Amino acid sequence: LHILRYTENFEEQERARLEGKRHRFKYVVGCLKNMSRDEIDIFIDVVMGYVLCLNAVAMGVSMDYSAGDLSWAFVDLGFAAVFLCELVLKVALHGFVVHFSGSSSLHNVLDVAVLLADIVQLIMNL
Repeated sequence: LHILRYTENFEEQERARLEGKRHRFKYVVGCLKNMSRDEIDIFIDVVMGYVLCLNAVAMGVSMDYSAGDLSWAFVDLGFAAVFLCELVLKVALHGFVVHFSGSSSLHNVLDVAVLLADIVQLIMNL
């Protein structure tokens, strides 16, 4: 009898956990819909800061363990795709002209140059 209660309780907790995940996703999407352009820009910058840190760690680990392993090329390709998505989101958010001629235009041009160099490097290594 005790095992049956435990199993029912576990199933109920699992259902509650899954329902909570669905509500968290809806909450995050709702928050993003209510953000201003500046808040979305800051949110993207914060997320990309974490991605940059992960990319640095992945680059360091791949220097030690790559030895011709193709899986690290796919990791690099994934990071390049994320950085390309960031560029597309920022251009969609600000517009092409504002993004490349605004107050941080030099940083944005440098971002594009680094992204293009990374894509060329990926193509040459594959």
